[in-house]
Amino acid sequence: MSIDQGEEFHWLWADDRAAEREIFDQFMQFAKSRLEEFPGFRIFHYANYEQAALKRLAERFDMHQDLVEKLLSTNVFVDLYKVVKAGIQTSEPKYSIKNLENFYVFDRASDVKEAMGSMEYYDSYVQALSEDPKHAETLKRQVISYNQDDCVSTLALTRWLRSLNN
Repeated sequence: MSIDQGEEFHWLWADDRAAEREIFDQFMQFAKSRLEEFPGFRIFHYANYEQAALKRLAERFDMHQDLVEKLLSTNVFVDLYKVVKAGIQTSEPKYSIKNLENFYVFDRASDVKEAMGSMEYYDSYVQALSEDPKHAETLKRQVISYNQDDCVSTLALTRWLRSLNN
């Protein structure tokens, strides 16, 4: 599956805490504006990482705690892992999104195929930053590509789950 016409993948990147703070603020401002414009706005994700990360960032930077809590308490976040785990029995040994991709036929484009690999690429990126900026940029692009695959796969999973209701 690819992103349809009119859909876009956006990414932000930080190499230090100051940039991380700025990007967190940008994302939270984006989420706030979407919620104001579209009261039924939802953020679909798979498992708890995104929610935990937002809580951690809000605490670290002492900002947007109320907005994060509002997003969490008003069910803006839809954890598809919980939906799948509670509502579908599969022949797969695990409920990882990579296992579920077999049902909605998703082919990953990135050379990085799993989260641990993504973290290894990121660690290599950090090491290469000062020594080989060109190689570092290649590694960074692979991490971004992996994250894009995860986002597009989450979109494909959402569409597949909705199709099961038809």
